[in-house]
Amino acid sequence: MTEELKDKILSIRPEYLDNGNSINPLPYEVSLYYQQDDYLIDLTLDVNDVLNAEILINEEDYELSDSDVKFICKYLSGLLDYEIQVTERYYEAERNEQDNYYYYS
Repeated sequence: MTEELKDKILSIRPEYLDNGNSINPLPYEVSLYYQQDDYLIDLTLDVNDVLNAEILINEEDYELSDSDVKFICKYLSGLLDYEIQVTERYYEAERNEQDNYYYYS
């Protein structure tokens, strides 16, 4: 993978999806999407480490090597793990804040 492509991947703002099935949903998927300057980058990794990747450079498929896949998985996994930790800390702080309220009747 070229340094230019790595830099593009690292510069994309991640988006997180949650299932929304609980009161306190956690992210279960991270995705990166970029389309400009002769590049199309569409990467998605879920909590089960399933990677979906599409990269086009000058409208031609870019075939990922094993090292490319390892780099992308490690990067996306780190983003997802971090977002899950941040979300869990937020819920914990919210619970602690609610516990600090005293209710009088």
